[in-house]
Amino acid sequence: MLSVAARDTCDLRFVSELMSKALMEDSNLEVDWLYYASRLDRVDERCYCLQRALDINPNNDWTRREIARLS
Repeated sequence: MLSVAARDTCDLRFVSELMSKALMEDSNLEVDWLYYASRLDRVDERCYCLQRALDINPNNDWTRREIARLS
């Protein structure tokens, strides 16, 4: 799981490359999208990642609230 590998390193460029790879592979792991959203500064990009996570797990109330908070 890319998010676990990313969590275990302090090399932010490596983390960014891993997460970009996951997104290019169209990850279907909710945790990948949530982690990537947490690393982004732009609200529109964060919302996109959060929405992808919500599409994977529509029962995640935290993600739903976070999207509403950012919108």
